[in-house]
Parts: sequence; C-alpha cells; structure tokens
Amino acid sequence: MRHNSIRRLAIGIMALAAVAVVTQGCSERRYERVTSRASAPVAPQVQRTTVAPALPAAEAPETRLVLETPPQPVAPESQGVRLATPDTTVITPQNRGVVITPTAVGPASLDNNKPPISVDELPGDVPQKLEQYRLGPGDRIQIKVFGQDDISGEFEISAAGELSVPLIGQITAENLTLGELSEVLTVALDTNFIVDPKVSIEVTNYRPFFILGQVGKPGSYKYQPGLNARMAIALGGGYTRRAREEPITIFRTNSAGELIRFRVDQNAIILPGDTVEVHRRLF
Repeated sequence: MRHNSIRRLAIGIMALAAVAVVTQGCSERRYERVTSRASAPVAPQVQRTTVAPALPAAEAPETRLVLETPPQPVAPESQGVRLATPDTTVITPQNRGVVITPTAVGPASLDNNKPPISVDELPGDVPQKLEQYRLGPGDRIQIKVFGQDDISGEFEISAAGELSVPLIGQITAENLTLGELSEVLTVALDTNFIVDPKVSIEVTNYRPFFILGQVGKPGSYKYQPGLNARMAIALGGGYTRRAREEPITIFRTNSAGELIRFRVDQNAIILPGDTVEVHRRLF
C-alpha cells in the first residue's frame, strides 16, 4: 500500500511537470508573436492629395504675380562689336573691314561760339608736355604692326579728326594720346583680324601752332619739339614796339575737348595746335 502511495505521488509530480512545460511553451510562442508584431516596420502612410481641376481661362483669377526678365538686346554680327576704349567705340564690318566711330571730341567737335574756359592754374587734364600731347587734325603718324607690313604705314589725321587704317577703316583719332590710339587699334585688330597684334605709333610730323597779337608776323608755324613761348615769338617775328612781354596767353584743349585759356611766362612749353597770344601793353 505504501508503494502505491509513492507511485501515485510520483505520477502526480510528473503530470504537474508536464503541465508546467506545456504552459511555458505556449507562453513563449505567444510572446514571440507579440514581439514580432511590435518590431515589424510600420509602412508609411501615403497622404492622398486631391488635385483640383484646372479652371478655364475665363474663370482664372485676374490677380497674379509674374516675374519676367526683359530680353537683352543682342546685336547681330552685322552691327559689330563694342570696344572698351576711352570713348564708346562701335566696330561695324564694311567692305571686309570695320568702321570705328567713337564720340567726337576735340576742337573739330566743339561749338565755335562757345567761349574758352579761363583758369589761373593749369588743370591736370590739360597736357603740359609733349608726352601728354593729344592728337589733332594735321598730325602725321607712323603706325607699325609687327609682322603686318600691309597694315603698317604713315597716315595723316584729317580735318574731321579721322584716321583711315587698312582693314579697320575710319576711326576717330582726334584728342587721343598715342597710348589711347594704340589701344583702340590693338583691340580692333585683335577682335576681327589678328591674334594678339603688336602695335606701335609715333608722330612723324606735328600739326602747326598759331601765334597772334603783338608780334611781327602773326600766323601758323611748323611745330618743333622742345619749343617754348620765347622761341615761338621769335618765329613769329618777335615783339612789336607795343607788345607786353609777359604774361602770355595760351589756348589749349583738355582731355574732354574743351578749350582752356591760361597765362604763362616766356619759358612755358608750347605744344602742337596751341594758339599763343601776345598782349599789348597799356603804356
């Protein structure tokens, strides 16, 4: 009987153990399912957008903001290229060349009725020595383009202040320095004909200067480098009996082409195109 009790007790313990094992397995499988559901990626929600049908042109709102950039005018090739020179210069092809037409400056473009500007001290824009001289009608210059003998040669500035150069054509050279004219020619040749041209310019014959007033022979005279007021008066026949030796008035144009009047002594430098006036003494 005792053995039977022990046997039933053992069977009961084994049954309880089996129930516990089954229960634990069910719990683990359930936990795995819950965990897998929690860790599963959530699909992004797609937001549905309802697109309203476009309104007809008649029903469109009248007020709207339109940003428009005005079209930039583009000059056709026949109108040439604009150069960055001291004066606005337009190059236009013509007869296999170009015509440069800068804004006219200098005496040829001035109003003859406009009085000269009187100054006590010479402004900085008025040439004071031959190296600062600005070209004018009557000047003859030698243009040399390295390796281009057909373009090189001697040319004279016309009464209108223009210069005719092969290939390039007519350009306005009046009131330009040699350096400014060289730059204009270099840009014109490099833009249309020659790559990186080497241009050099020198004056072979300067335009005359003028002397008037109390001198023996007023008129125009050939300019000579290094000329001063005393030498100019000597070329003009010297002082008259009524002449006042000093001060002497000189008329000269500035960089803007305006006629400037100033007074100097007999040692002042005279430049081509100057007008020298010797005054009459009072007594």
